[in-house]
Amino acid sequence: MQKGITETPMINNEGKMGILKINVSVESIEGFSGHSDRKQLFNYIRRIAPKLERIIICHGERAKCLNMLGIFQKTYKTEVLAPNILETVKLR
Repeated sequence: MQKGITETPMINNEGKMGILKINVSVESIEGFSGHSDRKQLFNYIRRIAPKLERIIICHGERAKCLNMLGIFQKTYKTEVLAPNILETVKLR
């Protein structure tokens, strides 16, 4: 999606291959690493303006994700989610 694709093959509910149309706006954050530690993530989120409406934690051990969820909720007073494996989260 980041490179501009507009469709992708996907298996549908009937187990058949179909084409899924993609209609999204993608924003890239240069210099952000998926290998940041806890302190780096907190500093990064603290500096984002305007304030985030929602934070989704979707990478890491479950217990650590839930720990981060609690800390982010308390610190930033915003909606924070740590979805379970295969759980769907609707993005507006």
